[in-house]
Amino acid sequence: FSTIAAVTLCLSVGRTQDSDPTTKSPLLLLDDTTDSAWSGTDPSPVVEWGKWSPWSICSRTCDSGVQYRERVCLNVSGCEGSALAHRVCSLHPCPPSAPSFRDEQCARFNNRPYQGAYRLWVGAERADAPCRLDCRDGEGLVATLQERAEDGTRCGNTALAVCVKGLCQEVGCDLLVDSGAKIDRCGVCGGN
Repeated sequence: FSTIAAVTLCLSVGRTQDSDPTTKSPLLLLDDTTDSAWSGTDPSPVVEWGKWSPWSICSRTCDSGVQYRERVCLNVSGCEGSALAHRVCSLHPCPPSAPSFRDEQCARFNNRPYQGAYRLWVGAERADAPCRLDCRDGEGLVATLQERAEDGTRCGNTALAVCVKGLCQEVGCDLLVDSGAKIDRCGVCGGN
């Protein structure tokens, strides 16, 4: 495989992906707003889902928050897929002096007694439960102060993973949570 052949392949794949979605083809096409599907021979869409709601307000103002949107199943026999979607937002870094989101959540417990003493807490992520709010005091005591860290809390040892509903979820290159989208060898997110 030469470099020229790889570039040619990437360019031709890009043209295929950007083709006019209204032209009939044997491929199954999805409408971004309603998840209507149709095939190249049937011009009428089979509607299963209603339109997505607008994205919610971002849960954070910096260092990765989470937004969600919802949709309603319109098919009486049920729908495939999820009625809820999440994506990351506010990816720009917080000021250097700002505590991490996990540290912020732990600090909320600073003014509450724990085992008869007031403690100053910082975040302590455990590998076996990365989306539980575990915190460490100045003496090294680690305690679970909340069963779930807030949505948008960074977790795991990957480039970008966040807690959503208590689970550590990978974020795809499309910034959607748990989409599985990866950058291909041509540098295209979700490409071949």
